[in-house]
Amino acid sequence: MQTSTTWVATRRLGSTLALLAPVLLGTGAVLAGPEADACAALAASQFEPGYEAIGGDAFFMDVTAAIDACQVALQAEPDNGRVKAWLARAYIAGGDPASAVPLLQDTVIQGIPLAQFLMADISMSGAGVEKDMDYAAGYLQESAEAGFALSQNNLGLAYDQGTGVPQDAALAARWYEAAAEQGMSIAQTNIGFAYQNGLGVEIDYAKAASWFEKSAAQGDATGQLNLGMIYLNGQGVEVDYTEALRWTQLAADGGQPVALNNLGYMYENGFGLTADLDQALAYYQQAADLGEQNAIDNLARLNP
Repeated sequence: MQTSTTWVATRRLGSTLALLAPVLLGTGAVLAGPEADACAALAASQFEPGYEAIGGDAFFMDVTAAIDACQVALQAEPDNGRVKAWLARAYIAGGDPASAVPLLQDTVIQGIPLAQFLMADISMSGAGVEKDMDYAAGYLQESAEAGFALSQNNLGLAYDQGTGVPQDAALAARWYEAAAEQGMSIAQTNIGFAYQNGLGVEIDYAKAASWFEKSAAQGDATGQLNLGMIYLNGQGVEVDYTEALRWTQLAADGGQPVALNNLGYMYENGFGLTADLDQALAYYQQAADLGEQNAIDNLARLNP
């Protein structure tokens, strides 16, 4: 492999408000009325026990309908902490964290993991409240220990980067794996990357490939990208350019910038297909347009 041509693996470090999806464990009023059920149908998460079939990612939430339904539910059950947490989630999904803060302040003291997670995420980003990494890490820890997958992944990220907690690769891997075991695709990619590179765990290419396969099967573009690298480099598997191309192409089709760069690399060098420099340049350009530095370097090398 030419050292001047960059092939890259990466992880998805998935904090931030785009990934909000609750698991509601711990205290809080029991849902009893149809209004609360309607709120749950629009604002619950696939990670929440009992709501796996109807829950979904906040990215796909009908925010207006969710806010309306949860406001009605809160009027019917004003002390229902779970409804407050769902309404807060809907406000955040709609880009209004300031309206979520009073609801979360009422519910974090009840020990509801969703509320703790949301408050931690807001505090880390400084959206709607003063940025406070230590405060955020404390609530993230409590929520993660309660079994909330998104908090577990984000706590892994905090330990990975030393944000609000001491940097600790082993603890990062521990929390990534806990979230991955609950089926969270981003965490599956992250723990796969840890096993692939020996970050907080011993290098284990078989485990890395297994986690990437799980993530890739869920359509996670970064998992697909890294699974392609496993096959290209023969890490724990036989070198298989056909499989490397298949997974890299899927990730590139999803707009993953590093995958676009890596696909250009495969076209440049004829891995799994006939070498085609024009096609390689086209993929490098697409990646470069998305800010991928390795693609920018590759274009500069091929167009001195």
